[in-house]
Order: sequence, then C-alpha cells, then structure tokens
Amino acid sequence: MARCTRTHCDPSQVRRPPAADPKKSKRAPRRRYAPTEPGPRVSISEGQNNFPALIKAAEKGKVVTVTRHDEPVACVIAYERMSAVAETLEIMGNPAAMRAIAAHKAGKTKFGRLDDIPG
Repeated sequence: MARCTRTHCDPSQVRRPPAADPKKSKRAPRRRYAPTEPGPRVSISEGQNNFPALIKAAEKGKVVTVTRHDEPVACVIAYERMSAVAETLEIMGNPAAMRAIAAHKAGKTKFGRLDDIPG
C-alpha cells in the first residue's frame, strides 16, 4: 500500500486534541472492535479507485476495512451480514426478548401445540 508523502499527510504533523482524562469523562471509554476475520485493508483512495472489487469482496463474505492515514474509519460488508447484525442488535435491545431467551436457556420455557392457544 502506497503512503502519501505530502506534509499534511504525515502522521507526525497531524495535531490531535489532548487525550481526555477517563476519571473526569462522563462517557464510557470508546471500544474498538475488530472484525471477526481480518479482511483486506484499503485506504480511502484505493477504495475509490477499486470500488467494484470492494463490493465483490464483501459479497464473498469478507469485511473490508477502509483506512485514513492507517487508522480504520469504515468497513464494507455484505448487505445480508449487516442485516443479521442489525437484527441481532434489535433483539438484544428488547428486554422482553432477552428475558425469553434467558428463560429458555434456564430450561423454564414450556412448549405446546398451537391448537392449545385460545382464541
């Protein structure tokens, strides 16, 4: 991967805000999650030049990480995989669904026939 040699792209020249004191911060520390399978990494300019290849890689199940100055800024993943992630998050955000799952795991779920349901 080619690196930009212009002065404004030199990481040592980039001014970053000072790190916040975690004791004074009201927000939880930001977590960085990596894809389950490390896939290809491309810079934004490489991604722009090879967009069809990014889509094909995502369709094959790879997670393509897009970087700016070697820092991850985005991921390209298949629509089906993103839909599954969104559905999982929706279920996990539903307290009633989580209680039902916990009850099932604890062996407290009762099963019956649909004909037994009144109404």
